[in-house]
Amino acid sequence: MSGARVAAILDLELDLPLADTPASRFLAWIAAGLIGLAVLALALALAADGAAWRIAREPVMVTVALPTRAEQPFTDLELGTVTQALRRLPGVAQVRVLAAQDVGRLVQPWLGTDATLSGLPLPCLIEIAYEPGFRPDPTMLPAELATAAPGATIDPETADAPHLDRAARVLRDVSLGAAGLIFMAMAVVVAAVTRMSLDLHQATVDLLRLMGASEDHVGRQFEQHALANALRGGLAGFAAAILLLAVAVTLLSLCPVPGLPDPELHLRDWLLLGCVPVVGALLTALVARRTARWGLRRIG
Repeated sequence: MSGARVAAILDLELDLPLADTPASRFLAWIAAGLIGLAVLALALALAADGAAWRIAREPVMVTVALPTRAEQPFTDLELGTVTQALRRLPGVAQVRVLAAQDVGRLVQPWLGTDATLSGLPLPCLIEIAYEPGFRPDPTMLPAELATAAPGATIDPETADAPHLDRAARVLRDVSLGAAGLIFMAMAVVVAAVTRMSLDLHQATVDLLRLMGASEDHVGRQFEQHALANALRGGLAGFAAAILLLAVAVTLLSLCPVPGLPDPELHLRDWLLLGCVPVVGALLTALVARRTARWGLRRIG
């Protein structure tokens, strides 16, 4: 659509005084709000889809802490029995018993830099690495540990890692569904406003038809009016949503949330977001024209 065409739509003169209809006065504001919400929902879906794609390709690492035994530490034979049992789990690529110095480096931040570790009963930690792309069953590891090493615990931060990609996929699907519902709401609002405007201006419509105006001509009046308001409101809503997204991405980059993947939107994602106001305007014009033509046939 050329710039001259867009300018002509935004500054059009209609045979019907649709701008004076009470409901039509708020159509641009309604379009701005719905388009802005649709942009935010789609951006959340794209960010969640990218996060799910990245998480699914990263190997899952789970840390297991064996029960502390100060009087009788775990022997090499006992550790070998536990690691062999863990290696039999599906998808396990590597099982490694962390050395004492590695365990010390993990617990040192909790004790303070000046604290000494000598004499402290350090836990025996086992690190489990799954194959890239494999998502372990969350019930299998605790069941195996209950048999091979009773009293062993799983680090909650690493235990939640296999569920992150599932949560990201659910968030993506919910956001896409929300965007679809927003477009459906826009179609319903446009249909209701068009039908109301047609009923209020029925006398003028009858006069135009007596003067020889065709059904297509009258339908285009409602179509162009809806398209102009959708473009005005859609561009305003799109600009507000992009500004809000920029602020949110900046805040998350400066103050990252633990356990939350960094939101990433690539050029393809921004191009898709730029299509939202265009799709909304075209949907509005189509619904307005179909509703007007149906109403014209109804009133004869």
